[in-house]
Amino acid sequence: MASPGDLESAQQPLLEPSGRQDLFRRAATKAYAWLSHTATCTLLGLLTAIALKLFGPPIATAVVLVFILIMVLAWYGFVPLNWKVVTTAFLRRLDTDADGRVSVRDCRNCAVAVYQFVFGFGLSSVGGFLLGLWIGLRLL
Repeated sequence: MASPGDLESAQQPLLEPSGRQDLFRRAATKAYAWLSHTATCTLLGLLTAIALKLFGPPIATAVVLVFILIMVLAWYGFVPLNWKVVTTAFLRRLDTDADGRVSVRDCRNCAVAVYQFVFGFGLSSVGGFLLGLWIGLRLL
């Protein structure tokens, strides 16, 4: 019967990888992870493009018809829309520095938020998705 010390030594590789081999292995692992993530996002972009081509016009038509229906129902008084509340909520979302008006500073803050979202989420994700979407819309 083998002792625990024998099992630990049996699990050790006979030749330890050198620093150079370890560097290449880590680089290959990171490249594989990045490429597999980018490929997955590209595939999702391609599937999105196919779905847009197949179901886009009917869905867009349905959204427009629902919007028109809501406007007609609001016109006849069946759906009460409080436009002051809608406008206030919309402007509050745009007014990022909470000074009571939408200014150039607010636009800059929105641009910074978009920039942080894109690079925080991962440029490879966005790039891969847009590549797949472009391939799907352009070539299929």
